[in-house]
Amino acid sequence: DSDIKLLSGVLKNFRPYNPQDIAETLPKAYQEVPADKDLWLPSEPDLQNWAREPYEKSSFRPETLIHETISGIRVRSKSEAMIADMLFHFQIPFRYEPIIRAANKTYAPDFEILRLRDRQKLYWEHLGLLDKPDYVLENATKLLNYRQAGITAGNNLILTLEDKAHPLTSREILDIIRSRLL
Repeated sequence: DSDIKLLSGVLKNFRPYNPQDIAETLPKAYQEVPADKDLWLPSEPDLQNWAREPYEKSSFRPETLIHETISGIRVRSKSEAMIADMLFHFQIPFRYEPIIRAANKTYAPDFEILRLRDRQKLYWEHLGLLDKPDYVLENATKLLNYRQAGITAGNNLILTLEDKAHPLTSREILDIIRSRLL
């Protein structure tokens, strides 16, 4: 009973997070600091809009974008479709194949993700053809270049791996989303 009263009081006085409201409570000198995306966390609607804002995306072999996702985007593989569908299901903002530069080269990681809890950008690469030696070598070079650009596995890079004998599963994707993105 006392817990219910306590929670009722908390709910009655609860105000949603609003950077502008917080700024107005600060001393005058701080109120005049211009609002900046790096200083203030954007509100939730802005986070969802991030994924829909225009961005430079890969134009590589558009004819291979054959798998349609729940969100309506087309991706190159069934595994990428599973990842995109789960990100969409959990309302995690993402961009498919954005252009990035690493070690003076241009790459298009499978997904750029905006993690909601801390607004950190992460990248998700799914390596699905590990049966092919040339593919493995090409991706090893890419991962080394990512590392030079500060994109590292376990930090801001999620890697999923697959070959014919070990396909990516929905359970693996769900575990990664729960442990890294929620």
